[in-house]
Amino acid sequence: MKKVCVVTGGGSGIGFAAAKEAAKKGYYVMIVGRNEKKLAGAVEELRKDGCEAEAYSCDVSDREHCFALARHAAECGAVKAVLHIAGMSPHMGDAEKIMQANALGTVNINDAFFEVIAEGGCVIDTSSTSAYMAPSFIICLLYTSPSPRDGLLSRMPSSA
Repeated sequence: MKKVCVVTGGGSGIGFAAAKEAAKKGYYVMIVGRNEKKLAGAVEELRKDGCEAEAYSCDVSDREHCFALARHAAECGAVKAVLHIAGMSPHMGDAEKIMQANALGTVNINDAFFEVIAEGGCVIDTSSTSAYMAPSFIICLLYTSPSPRDGLLSRMPSSA
């Protein structure tokens, strides 16, 4: 069974660099993003290097898109790594669009992959320093809405 690594924001920049490293380690890499042209170019470059990769168009702010992505990834093999690098900078949209992509997108990816991540797998969420500028009411909402991940969090050992 293939080891699958999903990289959101993998069409360019840090995401693409991470995708290249995962591919070198033998992962089947799913490069995820909104810009299909960037995705196609990134996959083409990986395949030229002899790596197995595919592009998957997904808007992480859309919960159903994220769940469809997770189901597809699980169909490809054992999802061992999800590198959530997708994000929007202030020049890329208005405040609402940025919060939907950056904050809600992170929740969506984590919730979607909760059910399909393989044993020993991990989800790594990456953010710029702008994450520290989120209003406190947003953080409160993210951590008080019930979801299946709450069961997982309650089973985690405390650090005390």
